[in-house]
Amino acid sequence: MKILLISFDWLGLATPIVEELQAQGHEVTFLDSRDVGHFEYWSKPQRLLNGLSRAFSKQSLKSRHIQWSEKRFLEGFCIGREFDLTIFTDPTDINDKYFEIFRGFSKRMVAVMWDSVGRRPKYLERAEKFDKVFAFDPEDVKQYGYAPITNYIAPSITPFTATRKLSGELFTIFAYDPIRYSFLQKILDTNPMLKQRFMVVFERDRNARKATDERIEKQPEPILGNDLYALINNYCAVLDIGYEKQTGLSFRAFECLGHEQKLVTTNHAIKDTPLYDQENIYCLDIKNPIIDPFFFSSPYKKRPSEMIDYYRLKNWVIRLIDDSFAD
Repeated sequence: MKILLISFDWLGLATPIVEELQAQGHEVTFLDSRDVGHFEYWSKPQRLLNGLSRAFSKQSLKSRHIQWSEKRFLEGFCIGREFDLTIFTDPTDINDKYFEIFRGFSKRMVAVMWDSVGRRPKYLERAEKFDKVFAFDPEDVKQYGYAPITNYIAPSITPFTATRKLSGELFTIFAYDPIRYSFLQKILDTNPMLKQRFMVVFERDRNARKATDERIEKQPEPILGNDLYALINNYCAVLDIGYEKQTGLSFRAFECLGHEQKLVTTNHAIKDTPLYDQENIYCLDIKNPIIDPFFFSSPYKKRPSEMIDYYRLKNWVIRLIDDSFAD
């Protein structure tokens, strides 16, 4: 089958999907959505002109360039191409007016939403353009009738050694967000004896200057893959702080399942899924996030191998392809 995957390869999340599709015998073309209509300022005067254009004509030079660049790129990209299936991981990646270009060389188009409608309401405006929409958030499935899908366990994730020597109890790393940063501080305040390593990635210096809590490490860039696994391997559990308007399970939940590692999370919706076991997963009270120390002292309870296999990327891809053509 000829498949086109259109995705922003954020933190390398799209790459394993492409590799697995190819391993299953599909002819895959990957289009990084960042390359469509890409724009960078090349001088300070250009930034000034962009501001003036926005002020006087209500359309910036940047937006004009992106629209021109998108159209030129896509018209060239579609020449001589035809795909059995086109998969978007973000329905808002491409300008509305260019969806017809993709429709012209795609027999079937589906969207796999990596975020919730609650956080990205513009998803609703684009959903009707697809033959099928997959949602990882159960609330979106229930409210809008989207097809359910979960995140997956990447091929690089393998079980940690149960007898490994641990440096502490709880680890986390995420990109700076003022609400989640504040919640980290609340966890530290309510659990003063917690042996932790909390890391926050600051891509902007002004945000880093605002964050002054010495208990939380500042990291200039994301830590990925084996480098990340080497860090979390030293801790009993991983902390997952969800977003307020999102009940779908994050990749952290599936990483812990694959690593056979405990999880501390704010997402109580996990209790309604096969992943949940109170010996392995601790759901935090948002208002009073006290963690029972016994949770870290008890051993990890192994989960059924067939359940773990179900969530591995190989079977995730099979379900995605089959369900994309199901009525």
